[in-house]
Amino acid sequence: MDAIQPHSDPYSVSVCITSYNQRDYLVEAIESVLAQTRLPDEIIVADDASQDGSQAVLAAYAEQYPSLIRPFCHRINLGFPRNKSFALGQVRSAWVSHLDGDDRILPEKLERELETARQHPDADVVYSNVYHIDPAGAQMRMWATPADEPLPAGDVFKAVFARRFPYRSVFRSELIRYAALQQVGFTDEQFSIYVDWDLRIRLTKHHRVAYCAEPLSEYRLHPAGVSQTHGARHKRAVEAIIEKNQHLLDDLPEEAQRQVWHSLWVWLAKLSMRAAKEAREQGHRSEASRHWVEAVQYVMKTRRPRLVARYAFPKAFEKGMHLLRSVRG
Repeated sequence: MDAIQPHSDPYSVSVCITSYNQRDYLVEAIESVLAQTRLPDEIIVADDASQDGSQAVLAAYAEQYPSLIRPFCHRINLGFPRNKSFALGQVRSAWVSHLDGDDRILPEKLERELETARQHPDADVVYSNVYHIDPAGAQMRMWATPADEPLPAGDVFKAVFARRFPYRSVFRSELIRYAALQQVGFTDEQFSIYVDWDLRIRLTKHHRVAYCAEPLSEYRLHPAGVSQTHGARHKRAVEAIIEKNQHLLDDLPEEAQRQVWHSLWVWLAKLSMRAAKEAREQGHRSEASRHWVEAVQYVMKTRRPRLVARYAFPKAFEKGMHLLRSVRG
């Protein structure tokens, strides 16, 4: 393979698309990039050994757009983290945005986000609002509503670590200065889920962020997507990423650390209760009890009596809240 020759334009931009067995969605993703009012300088598509005809589709696109589309078709499946790291490693531009193979971007995304980057020269990351779409591609809702605005900008490290964004998610398909990405490293291949959260924790610890309030991307929600997998798996992944990155909190003021930890403890308690519910429904009573105890332990760390009561005695808490609402009503 020829050595990668970077573009000299400080606002050159690459779009990386990663895909696995998403042929029809992949076509939509590529077409959405080709429809940009500001075309990227290159489109890198890394296919992870798909068996559904995706690689033939990519070959046709590369033939049609030989100076724009750079396809990489793996013969063996690498898994999402390694495939994304591979794609990012091929970038030749000053800025890069990543797109999952089942998502889309709206026509003005690159133009608007590059404008925002120019307006905020101290920022190395630009993110924008997002539409959630259903499997058929119909828009369902906006990620951030007017009630959520303004979303954080500048130093957003604490908000990213604590996931203080709508739906307790973090921004996606953001525009990143490639030198900043190289500094913090690409995806951590030890994780199978929440890999982008881990990357954004590391990225925002050292780099400032700008926000464009327009919805410029479309994130496809699937009924059987990662968010629907077992709560215990989510909890283990979240705990591992917190353990890996918690040292980055050490230089924050004590109150700021407390706020981040409080948010994380509440989230972990919810994941533990979800895991307990799933285990109980499957007849695994001892496992359900273990997850319930962990949920209570997490909320006890918050030192919030109402939260502790809600998780330690859920039935009694709901009964009491129902009685209180009746009295107030």
